[in-house]
Formats: sequence, structure tokens, C-alpha cells
Amino acid sequence: MAANTTPGAAYEAVIQKHILRQFDDRGVQVYKQVQLGRTPKATEHRVDLLVLSGDASQAVAVECKFQGSRGTTDEKLFYAIEVMKRLPCPGIIAYAGEGMSDGAVQLLRTCGIAAYCLPRESAGECFEELRRATAEFDRLLAASFGWWDYFVPASPRA
Repeated sequence: MAANTTPGAAYEAVIQKHILRQFDDRGVQVYKQVQLGRTPKATEHRVDLLVLSGDASQAVAVECKFQGSRGTTDEKLFYAIEVMKRLPCPGIIAYAGEGMSDGAVQLLRTCGIAAYCLPRESAGECFEELRRATAEFDRLLAASFGWWDYFVPASPRA
């Protein structure tokens, strides 16, 4: 991750780069820190990333949560999930890091709007390992946009 940024900001940049690389053929656009919706406390909310479809007719908000070491992030996750559910478009929480408690990971796995995502670019890892590191997020983003062709083989079965 970048040297002069916080782990959260660096993770946000990694996720943005991954989305642009993974869905480049669909013409997506990704914007950082976009004012969108309101929090449960009625304050304006800024999403980490706003992903627009190629024709800009659809949007998906992405919050990026990275926890490298044990901390107080667990309590913030409940709030983040609630905020995402209140947005005027579908929302996804991308998460990674070794510092989340088992309870926090369980909450994210079962909320329906969060997905593990830790993109890596390493010649030392096989393609299947690299794909598994982002597959959950990629599927959730594709489903949020209604890109059902992402899930089926290239040629239809008879």
C-alpha cells in the first residue's frame, strides 16, 4: 500500500484500481469521496467510491474497510452497514485485514452487502489464488449492476 497514506486510504486506492482493471471492458467509471445520502444521524454521507456503469445510468457505492491490527473498527461496522442500506443506490462494503474480530467478520459475511476483497499483483501467486482474493467482491459488484452474463459461461448451453 502507498507509503504516505493511511491504511484506509491506501486500501481505497487498491479497490479503485481493482474495479477499473477488472471491469474495464464494461466501461465503468470510479469516483472517490462522493457526497451521497444521509447517515442514521441525518448528516450527509460521503462514500469512499462511487462506481458508475459505462453509460452512467446505474451506480453502486463502495465503502472500503481495512483493519490491519486489532482495534475499535468492529463497532463502526454496524453503523457502516446501516448507512449503506440507506443510500439511494446499491452499496457494497469491501473489507480485508487481519485485525477484525471473528464477530466482525461474521457480521460482514452475513449482512448481504459486504464482500472480502484483497487484490494482489504478484507473479509468485497463481491466477486461481489471485482470483479467489477478489471473487466475492467481483460477484457482488456484478450482481449489483445486474451483469448476469458475468456468472454464466461465454457460450450458452443447449
